[in-house]
Amino acid sequence: MKRWVLGFFFCTMILSIATMAHCEEYSYIRPYLGGTILSNSDMDDSGYAGTRFDVDYEPGITAGVAIGHDFGRFMVEGEATYQTNGVQKIITKPAGGGSYENANVSGNAVLFALFCNVYYKFIKEGAVLPYVMAGLGRGSLAVEGSLGNDSDSLFTYQAGAGVGIRLTDKLNLDVRYRYLKTDTGYFNTTHISYGGHSGIVGLSIKF
Repeated sequence: MKRWVLGFFFCTMILSIATMAHCEEYSYIRPYLGGTILSNSDMDDSGYAGTRFDVDYEPGITAGVAIGHDFGRFMVEGEATYQTNGVQKIITKPAGGGSYENANVSGNAVLFALFCNVYYKFIKEGAVLPYVMAGLGRGSLAVEGSLGNDSDSLFTYQAGAGVGIRLTDKLNLDVRYRYLKTDTGYFNTTHISYGGHSGIVGLSIKF
């Protein structure tokens, strides 16, 4: 609950600041597609007391859409994002020491999340507009296969940096790096950390 309140005040504060700016404004919609590389997950299972598991993932894909408003220096938006990564290998680390790789692993980790984001542009106008961004939201993380078969609703946050490249008066190409992280997910008997890096390309359509 506290994190929902934090997210609400985060968005409200930024929106209040942004509306004080006097500049050309416009709304936009931005679909995007990219690749994502997850950090190794640290997993434990209450059925194996003291044993830890390191989960490696295959590179995956991310896609989504954002709708927002540009106030000049600031942009504020709502975003829906999806990303999926397959399990590549799981290393088991028993309580007594040592480690070994599990054979025949399978499954996926899939995240769907909703965010409230704010962007700060270093330049108000121009052909190339560098920016930084951050967002708070809520995500549904689902696991399957060797990770179990369950889902959890988690506090989620992201931060990134990129550039907007003007193509026409109505179209901007967006190229961005994003780091995304969730709270620890609780799935039946397992606890799994989740986070990673994405490279994203989108197309902002002004209206």
